[in-house]
Amino acid sequence: MKNKILGFLFILLILAVIPLVNLNKASISKALPVFSDNNANKNSLIAQKADATIADNYCDEAVKAVIIILNTNYKCDKNSFSTSDKKSYNSKTEKYVRELAGKHIVYKGKISPVPYFRYSKGYTATSAKYPYIKNSACPWDCGKNSDNIEGVSLNSLNELCKNGLNAEQALKHFLSDIEIKTTR
Repeated sequence: MKNKILGFLFILLILAVIPLVNLNKASISKALPVFSDNNANKNSLIAQKADATIADNYCDEAVKAVIIILNTNYKCDKNSFSTSDKKSYNSKTEKYVRELAGKHIVYKGKISPVPYFRYSKGYTATSAKYPYIKNSACPWDCGKNSDNIEGVSLNSLNELCKNGLNAEQALKHFLSDIEIKTTR
C-alpha cells in the first residue's frame, strides 16, 4: 500500500512539474527584449510592427528600410499605429530600431508618411496625395495578383537590397525628392 501511495504521489509531482517546465520555455521564447531609452514604448511598437511586416527572407538592408518607413509613419500619426499583428520581435530587429531611431523620410522639409504593401501590381505610381512616390517598375511583383500601386512594394524593396542597394538607395527607387534625415 505504501508503494502505491508513493507511486501516486510521484505521478502527481511529475504532472505538476511538466506544465511549469513548458510554461518556462514558452515565456523565454516569447519574451520581449527590453529597451532602456526614453522612447521604449515607441521603439517596442516599431520593432513589433517591423517583425509583423517583414517576411523571413528579407535581407538586413530591406529590414532597415522598413524600419525607416515605420519610424516615419509613427512620427506622422502615432495614433493610427497599430501592432495587433504580432507581440514579439527578434534581437536583430531591436538592434536596427535602436540604430535607426529618429531616421525619417523628409519631403520638401517635412516628415511625410509612406504607404507600403507586400506586393505591387508590377509597378508603383505617383498620386496627388503622395507626390513623392515615383512611377517605378517592380518586376519581382509581376504575377502576384495585387492591385497596389500607390506606395512602396516591400517585396521589390527587398529584391533591390538583395541586389546591392542599401536601405536609402532602395527607398529612393520608389520615392523622389526625399531625404533620409535624423530628426527628434
